[in-house]
Amino acid sequence: IVSGTHLLGSLAITRGEVGTEWRRRIAQNKEVRRVIRKFAYGQNESAARAARRALATLGVNEWKPKVAGQTGLRILSIDGGGTRALLTFEMLKHIKKLMGKDIHEMFDVICGTSTGAIIAASIGIRRKSVEECEKLYRELIGKVFCKGPMATPKMVLTRAYYDSKILESVLQRECGKGVFIDSTAEEGMPKVCVVSSKLGTSDVTCHTFRNYTYPVGSESRFAGTPDAQLWEALRASSAAPTFFTEKLLNGTLHADGAIVANNPTAVAIHEAQSIFPGIPIELVVSMGNGLAEPKFVDLWKEGSKDKQLGWYDILDSYIYAAVQTEDVHHMLVELLPPEKYFRFNPKTRCAGIDEVRPEKLVEMVDDANRYIEASGERFRRLSEILKPRGMRHFWNQISYAIGMEVRYVQNLFDPVFREEEVATES
Repeated sequence: IVSGTHLLGSLAITRGEVGTEWRRRIAQNKEVRRVIRKFAYGQNESAARAARRALATLGVNEWKPKVAGQTGLRILSIDGGGTRALLTFEMLKHIKKLMGKDIHEMFDVICGTSTGAIIAASIGIRRKSVEECEKLYRELIGKVFCKGPMATPKMVLTRAYYDSKILESVLQRECGKGVFIDSTAEEGMPKVCVVSSKLGTSDVTCHTFRNYTYPVGSESRFAGTPDAQLWEALRASSAAPTFFTEKLLNGTLHADGAIVANNPTAVAIHEAQSIFPGIPIELVVSMGNGLAEPKFVDLWKEGSKDKQLGWYDILDSYIYAAVQTEDVHHMLVELLPPEKYFRFNPKTRCAGIDEVRPEKLVEMVDDANRYIEASGERFRRLSEILKPRGMRHFWNQISYAIGMEVRYVQNLFDPVFREEEVATES
């Protein structure tokens, strides 16, 4: 049963037309889906793990409220920003402190770009605490952003200022041979996607590495890969031009996701709606990795010693990417009500994405904590939304309990949810 169910799931994500047709046929077979669901909620843990993975490969994405009173999807998006990720760690630790639970327990969909991709996969798929993730990241930047006397000649030869092999070795050590879609064998696994920039012959497009597929009748506008190894996807998403070499995967070159979506919040929202069509969005939390104050940007640019290599233009391009994150923010402010959308993005005195000087890292943490203190009311309002909301009276409690019981029974015996049937028929 276990091996057969696992094989069925693997066939469902086979690339090409054959795989697509196989997935469509199996996904529309109500009896097969009923049996897989029964195993997914059964007592045999090995069979349940294989069944949960198979359902994920077929696009059977059941949404369950994380807490009582939750009315829709909760989305977390994390920007790119190199070593400025320390700002995000401070803010996530503050949210964890307010809530008393780990980040992956609070959100249905987690999305990240570049350094945000590493955080998203660590707290989402690996289910690490923020503190564990920060410890790993500090080790990573200490090893990766190591400037030696051969850095400039190395860039001339390889188009990369830093040694990409060091980055790869750390990612491989932490991720092992883990594959995105295999993570869905774990019960309660959030949907996680990381963004890379796919380099074509004439254009650059957004690509998502993800641990999910879409329901029959629902597709994303972004190309994606559910069966990539974690370390390869994170390496692709963080391949910042001139800092690291591009990553070749399945014949396609990938570079830093910041090129197309340094702020991936819009991507995260689109993916959430494609994964769970018909489920409303309750909350979007967008984590920025710092707005560099203009005077510190000028100092940073003046400190570049390699202007003959075009570094001045490179620095400008990354400053532009940071500005783009706020363009996305301004658009979402117009589209989402304030009680649903929370963007946190501290101002910082540190402009560099490869800053590793100890005193500058301390400055980042100080900048983040000042921002957290100044934004105390917004963090408090966010925590009120994330907390379980008590039922108003006894009958509401009864109604909620009955609803959860009905959903459980549907999982065992209902071949498809109503919205899935509508999608299939359409």
